[in-house]
Amino acid sequence: MHMNLIKTLLFFVLFWMQTTSSIGQLYLQTGVGFGFGLANSNLYENIRQEDDKITFISNKTSFGKGPALALHAGYATPGNVLFDLGFSYLFGKPELFTEYSNVNNLRESNSIEFKARMLRIIPSLGVKTGHENFNGYLRFGLSIGLIPTLEEIAQSEVESSGMVNSAYQKRLYSGGVSYGANGVIGISGKISHRLWFISELSCFAQSWAPRKSEITELRVNGMSMLHTLAICQIETEYVASFTYDGPVLSQPTKATQIRFPMSSIGLMIGISYNITSKKE
Repeated sequence: MHMNLIKTLLFFVLFWMQTTSSIGQLYLQTGVGFGFGLANSNLYENIRQEDDKITFISNKTSFGKGPALALHAGYATPGNVLFDLGFSYLFGKPELFTEYSNVNNLRESNSIEFKARMLRIIPSLGVKTGHENFNGYLRFGLSIGLIPTLEEIAQSEVESSGMVNSAYQKRLYSGGVSYGANGVIGISGKISHRLWFISELSCFAQSWAPRKSEITELRVNGMSMLHTLAICQIETEYVASFTYDGPVLSQPTKATQIRFPMSSIGLMIGISYNITSKKE
């Protein structure tokens, strides 16, 4: 379904380029950027315990932060109105939560690391100033997140009387579509009759509710233990509501929906190529 949507949008862009090239300006943009967490949520706390002293540290985050690669196709009318279709792939930045305790010579450390990935499709409208060598512009539109994934890596280690036991688990959240909004304020400077340098401040307001998760790797003291788990222990389906009447070993476990924060604000730099520009 996702590939059909992308093909439809690309067909629309190509058709649009053919029918509008004589009355306005067509452009392609590409760039790289980095987003910082916005509207962060406190999913986990960092905890450190030394005997009777326990320290709790709030760790607010959004999984929408990290590096991203963007590609845009657009049309600027003679009145400097922008019609833009963007594709942005979020590579994500790992987020680490830790818990450590050292009580009566029993040392225990736990950590959970998250990393998100997502393809964002961004249809938007905007305006630009229309100056000859320098432009400012604004764009506002939707952000549709396709093929979203969130990787969760949990590790633990317990040391007592010189003996160390460890566990490692990798879980992958996937499924569903993320919906949100995007706003951009940017500037562009002319390099040649077709090329412009661009710099943007971009904001995404977005969240994501996965449909399922699956444990893809489990090791205890270095030995793989995934084969010892039943389907109900490996797979989880997230639903709005359900009635629990005991586990079914051959079916995924059901759980209520969870929603991850995916908002960000960040900077992007890149190049804009004006397809219909004529050499002066």
